[in-house]
Amino acid sequence: MISFLKAKALKKLALLTMGTMFCLFTDAPVNAAEKEPFTPLGAPSCASAACHNQNLGKGIPFSEYTTWTGFDPHHKAYEVLFNPRSDRIVKNLYNTGAGSAGATQLCLNCHSSNQGKSEHAGPGFTLTEGVGCESCHGASSGYISIHFTEKFKKLSSQEKEKEHGLTNTKDLSSRNKMCADCHVGNAKKGMEVNHDLIAAGHPRLNFELSAYSAQYPKHWKMSDELKRLPDFNAKAWAIGQIESSKVALQLLEDRTTGLHGVDGKKSLWPEFTEFDCFSCHKDLKLNSRKYQGGYSNKPGSLPWGGWFNGNALKL
Repeated sequence: MISFLKAKALKKLALLTMGTMFCLFTDAPVNAAEKEPFTPLGAPSCASAACHNQNLGKGIPFSEYTTWTGFDPHHKAYEVLFNPRSDRIVKNLYNTGAGSAGATQLCLNCHSSNQGKSEHAGPGFTLTEGVGCESCHGASSGYISIHFTEKFKKLSSQEKEKEHGLTNTKDLSSRNKMCADCHVGNAKKGMEVNHDLIAAGHPRLNFELSAYSAQYPKHWKMSDELKRLPDFNAKAWAIGQIESSKVALQLLEDRTTGLHGVDGKKSLWPEFTEFDCFSCHKDLKLNSRKYQGGYSNKPGSLPWGGWFNGNALKL
């Protein structure tokens, strides 16, 4: 068990490490003016047969909605909250008095669009759409009626996003940031898989943009993307390492300063998901090379998890 003094020392070390790396990687403006958020209208607003639901085939332009509903696992994100595994996770987390995972805000934060908050959405929004179009492309109230016009198409990506709320998903940095909210963590939005949730049965988060992109059922023409970015795989990997590291460092900062926690409850430090799992847990494979080699670190020490920052530091 980690003593109180050790925990405080670890916290100071984490803050120092986080501060150094955050200065290296972060270029976000300070005190940026907040703009009134756009309103999500729901995936059905994109589903007209004259628009993105022409059913011409997987990955064919104007069949984006069809591809998403038919092949994209994000469409099933809300549905999985009603399977036995999800119910077991919620019961393990909240004990016997827990309700359904489909009604638990902690789950809805990532398993539905707009964090499951229909009161801040248009009439077409439903939880059953899962992680829909606007989760990635931005709330559509600012662009839904004009995004097909020539005037809108002539705007820069920055203007489309700043003035109308359309996320620039062609930019790999922006794309990774958007994915990372759920697949790495965003404590301020309540999107966090901590050790309690993992112990309850939720999979740990090991996100890597290039590998995920290779497996993702695309609703766009990858051939066009490769024309624009011939070295797509290499860039996706390198940019993904940096951007995911930024997000992981922000999550670390929020955890060390207490600005996080399940259902608004402040969580304790240290947060064990920041460490290598096998700092505490034995290797699941009997007689593995790691087991045969013995423990090379000082007994009682906890090696830091290196998934999100090991390669980023080398880049």
